[in-house]
Amino acid sequence: MLWRNDTKKCFGTTRFRKIDWKDGIYAKMWLKKNKSLILPIAMLLGIVGFQWLHTLVFIVPITVSIMFFLAYCALDFRRLRLTKVNFIMLLTHVILVFVFYFIASWLFSPIVAKGVLLCIIAPAAASSSSIVIILGGNKEVSIVHIILDNMLISLLAPLVLSYVEPQNDFSYFVSVLEIMKKVFPLLIVPFIAAVLLKRLRPKTALKVAKYNWTSLIFWSILLIVIFANTTYTIVNAGKENTMDIVSMFVASFVMCIFQFAIGRVIGTKLGSPISVTQGLSQKNTGLGVWMAHTYISNPLSVIFSAAYSLWQNLLNSWQVYMKEKKSRTQA
Repeated sequence: MLWRNDTKKCFGTTRFRKIDWKDGIYAKMWLKKNKSLILPIAMLLGIVGFQWLHTLVFIVPITVSIMFFLAYCALDFRRLRLTKVNFIMLLTHVILVFVFYFIASWLFSPIVAKGVLLCIIAPAAASSSSIVIILGGNKEVSIVHIILDNMLISLLAPLVLSYVEPQNDFSYFVSVLEIMKKVFPLLIVPFIAAVLLKRLRPKTALKVAKYNWTSLIFWSILLIVIFANTTYTIVNAGKENTMDIVSMFVASFVMCIFQFAIGRVIGTKLGSPISVTQGLSQKNTGLGVWMAHTYISNPLSVIFSAAYSLWQNLLNSWQVYMKEKKSRTQA
């Protein structure tokens, strides 16, 4: 049986009380202290253990659904509404899709340009709401953008990808349904479950909401699997395409920095810098990888999305570190 010091003394003796593991206090404290290190460690684990971990790709949708469920339980649904910020974010995303693809087509080989397109057209990641909460942004704006952005891309992606790869066998209607089948269960099923739980068992919903901090754990699991899968692809398919792979890593870095920068500029003008920055820059690279396998004939196209995931998570780790440093300074 485990006990911990209660920090109180009575007649010269220290009093102890039994550890209540249900509150997860030690795990929460450890994550809070080390959260800027969690993402780089997860990426490193995925790269080192790719031979075994790449087979766990089936847990990705489960992990994303859990993250959404935790976020929904912590939300006040009455505060969810469409705003000017959401419309501008969606418009900016559409414009960037065409701008980045045409620039990439001019500068790089076709496979690199397709990799750019698959990454830029990917909707906002579910994990972006987690980083928004950690950095102190508006989580309601973030959640609304994630839902709307995924709906928009479900309609836009089949049109754009059929233009880029016209020999694809999918019709537009079938393509939309296929993307919706991938996206909407992850968005809608957790939403319905959270609504029902709040309605039928409100006390339980409040308890679940207290564990929203565990989203960082599930996000780390997601990164481990994505990077294991990417490393496996590079090792098995990239031996004769070194130049294209290097181009993808360089271009993905530039694109990531640019999107963080433009998100910060637009977000600052709209009064929501954190939510806009994460909404525009943090991509659902898992969906980008799936679209690459489904619509693009060359398997190397998945590497750009994974390279982008590397840069976006390193930047997020740096942002979390800077926020922690600022909090320690103010304390």
